[in-house]
Amino acid sequence: MGNFNNGGSKAQIAVHHYPDSEGPARCTASARPVLFGEYCDIPYVPSEIFTDPGMRDLWGLRLAEMVELIDKAPGCLGGAIWSGLDDAFQLPAARSRVMVSGA
Repeated sequence: MGNFNNGGSKAQIAVHHYPDSEGPARCTASARPVLFGEYCDIPYVPSEIFTDPGMRDLWGLRLAEMVELIDKAPGCLGGAIWSGLDDAFQLPAARSRVMVSGA
């Protein structure tokens, strides 16, 4: 159910990272409530965002699907959306150019 989990720990809540679309359904079989520590990565490659800012639309569809699956899964507490860095389009223009060019 993901690349990381504390399934073998004695914590009261199981934490799983990067579940696939079957992850929420698997929560029902868990003896403990499950929290997705990281899921639905936000596209954060600056050059890709500048080339196709609409790629976030596809990400939004995937996020909506996962939220619906999580909401329907007994034992699933929710999750934390993962992003590796600040969005380039929210930075000042000079900084954004540096990020895109890699200089």
